[in-house]
Amino acid sequence: MKPQPAPRLPMNEHSERVVLGNLLFDNAHWEQAKVLETGDFSLHTHQRIFACIRSRLSVGRPIDHILLIDAMRRAKECTDRDAAYISDLGNDLLNRVFSMESHVELLREKAALRRIIGACHDASVRAYAEDSSAQIAESLINHIEGKP
Repeated sequence: MKPQPAPRLPMNEHSERVVLGNLLFDNAHWEQAKVLETGDFSLHTHQRIFACIRSRLSVGRPIDHILLIDAMRRAKECTDRDAAYISDLGNDLLNRVFSMESHVELLREKAALRRIIGACHDASVRAYAEDSSAQIAESLINHIEGKP
């Protein structure tokens, strides 16, 4: 019997691109996207991009793809490859959608599923280590709720 590949973690790269692209195109979308956390994005590149966008928009400073590249370069967070990717995000007309809320909600849902998977993995490791069931249950609940 052939070994099965490990399943991919829940994510939607296109929705991540849509959210980032829309924020760069129209900063007014921040009202819908400010509920997102950096960890709601599954790709590390998207996490870094969102962190920079959030740092500007949350204090009322505008952002577009040129300002984003400049800010990330000053922070030594932007390679030439990243700059090309960000330019694509800012220029990609396919990222312009009218259902920003739906994409934000989809990202939050996928992130919640990844947290549940992580919590279950941690719980199984602790169970094999024979921790108490009460400690495992408490850890599961805290992990899923995002508590330390």
